[in-house]
Amino acid sequence: MPLRLQYAMVISPTPHFVSFSEAKFYHGAGWDAVWQQTVVLGMIGMLFFMIALVPVPPRAD
Repeated sequence: MPLRLQYAMVISPTPHFVSFSEAKFYHGAGWDAVWQQTVVLGMIGMLFFMIALVPVPPRAD
């Protein structure tokens, strides 16, 4: 995978969710192993929510 795409995937929630799910459900990991992914997913969710709150300017027809 190109390096730029790897950096872009850091803000995507998919790899964090997959890592969390794999650790929790396949390996039976506890909270101490998955808290970091949970925090990152929460932060990404808050970022996307704040972006969604930005008002869209009205269209000039």
